[in-house]
Amino acid sequence: MKKTIALLLSFVMIAALLTGCGAAAPAPAATEATPAPAAVDAAPEPVVEEAPKTNFPEKDIEVVCPFAAGGGTALTAVTFSDIIMQKGIAPVNLNVVYKPGGSCAVAMAYTAAKRGNPYYLMLVTPAFVTTPLSGDIGVDLHDFTPICIFGVDTNMLVVPADSPFQDFTDVIEFVKGGGSVTCGGAAAGGANHTFAQLVFSTAGIDYTYIPYSGGSEGVTAVLGGHIDMTVSKPTECGSFIESGQLRILGIGNKERLAIYPDGKTFVEQGVDVVEGMFRGVVAPADIPEAERQILIDYFKQMVATDEWREQFVDKFLFASDPIFGDEAREYLENTQLRYIDLLKQLGMYEG
Repeated sequence: MKKTIALLLSFVMIAALLTGCGAAAPAPAATEATPAPAAVDAAPEPVVEEAPKTNFPEKDIEVVCPFAAGGGTALTAVTFSDIIMQKGIAPVNLNVVYKPGGSCAVAMAYTAAKRGNPYYLMLVTPAFVTTPLSGDIGVDLHDFTPICIFGVDTNMLVVPADSPFQDFTDVIEFVKGGGSVTCGGAAAGGANHTFAQLVFSTAGIDYTYIPYSGGSEGVTAVLGGHIDMTVSKPTECGSFIESGQLRILGIGNKERLAIYPDGKTFVEQGVDVVEGMFRGVVAPADIPEAERQILIDYFKQMVATDEWREQFVDKFLFASDPIFGDEAREYLENTQLRYIDLLKQLGMYEG
């Protein structure tokens, strides 16, 4: 009997021990020093910026030409404006207006005064860069929004068909022999003037520059015998070369132009000059970004048309390598640095 009771007590003790081992440890009492876990914030939803909305353009756009009608800049303005309208690239008219004077200064002041207004565009050539460098006109390239640089036009020196100068080597020989020559072109301190300076200074001879309000006036003057030669481009004088009224003295390209095979380059005449003239378009400063992008897109579409290539690029041997927006701004700023040296030679740099 005693053995039975002892066995029962042993089983009870073992069961109690097993139960104690399987029980969960009691949770520690909460105290003020044990903060509750912080709530996890939900991840923020990504912010999607909507493109600025605009109804631009709602009225006609004015295209400001800084030189007189009939010249290469005017031809550029009329050509691209007509193509943009004819192809329906813009839903409004592009109206060309002429603001010649002051080697682009008049047009620059007029257009810069439209600050923030995308309904104005202005044609630009190197005079857009050189004119503010050669005198304080109150504005410079930083008062504008670059839209497009179309490419580079060919610079040439031309003379009347009855001129005694057959090429530029004749001019060099004549001046070194004691003679003097006059050379015309658009705007003192502008692209034509700096090109003439580059050619004559590289050749080591003197000349007298006669400025006109535009390249077409220089062509008229040389045809009338008022000057010996003028700086020009195929866009301005091509028809007179083809008709035999003008002859090419030298071309600022690396190679001869295919349509003018008799026209020698300056390089092959021993004058190491390769220099063209850029053409482009700017708007006033501080136009809204949405409007800037629309204008850039208009010109991207325009330069891609067959009409632009046929009516301008191929017809006038224009070196077309268009750049837009910020790239065009960088190009203009670099060009400004390059022209400073030429204007210093002319005594026209006031930096």
